[in-house]
Amino acid sequence: MQLGDKLRTLRKKQGLSQEDLAERLHVSRQSISKWESGQSTPEIQKILLLCDLFEISADALLRDQDSSSDNPSSIKNTQDPFLQWMKRHQRELAIILAFFFFVSIMLNMQARSTIQNYQWSTTWVRDRIYVSFFDELHRYQNHINDYFNQEDTLDPHDLKIQSDRMFQMANNHVGLDRGNKKGASSILIGISNSAQWVSDALEDQESLTTNELQRIQEFLLLLEEILLLEESYREKLRTHGENIKSTDTYEALYSKVMEMLLLTFLYGLEADQVRL
Repeated sequence: MQLGDKLRTLRKKQGLSQEDLAERLHVSRQSISKWESGQSTPEIQKILLLCDLFEISADALLRDQDSSSDNPSSIKNTQDPFLQWMKRHQRELAIILAFFFFVSIMLNMQARSTIQNYQWSTTWVRDRIYVSFFDELHRYQNHINDYFNQEDTLDPHDLKIQSDRMFQMANNHVGLDRGNKKGASSILIGISNSAQWVSDALEDQESLTTNELQRIQEFLLLLEEILLLEESYREKLRTHGENIKSTDTYEALYSKVMEMLLLTFLYGLEADQVRL
């Protein structure tokens, strides 16, 4: 069963119209119609939302197979340890699976894949990872800010999952760079390591020292500056490509990320001892 057929079947099984599904995913009804007819495919973020909405693993949604083995309820109810592991890590797997999924589409559209097509799909996935990373970082920032503003309780486990997810995305971005835009990967790696340190520190809140608490608060201030700089950096990334390291925007962003690392993950080291 093709992806479009699966989406139509799952939508109808939940009693949703195309308009209902479009509203939940924040897209137009025409987008849903095109997905179901096979005229286009959802972006990675939308694939993840569809998996959550229909309670189906990314593998089951993206894999082309007979309808008899594509029953979401049978996938959900299985007790196989490997499938349970896949369900817990479906966000990370979705990024990897999406890469092979789009390569497969290109192979089906023409007799053989060219190097140019492969590079295009690699670039597409790498750029989607970059966008997804900062979407996750904004959620991470809101999570901690709500806690310090006493608007919400902090679940250390959820915070740890978020930071681990960002760390995995950063490593996937490095793996897809192949020599291009290394500056972007350096930024992602630096931020994700700092976020992991903060998550680990907040895991045992009762044992937090005054020094650690102050560093976390300074981390949040730096994070706000970094997110503002990143908006400008993303625009430069689109226009400069491989030469991104030559821009003033990159230098300012890199400097803030290094400051964040020395405050958290690399606390105690000097700036001249570290290089991303």
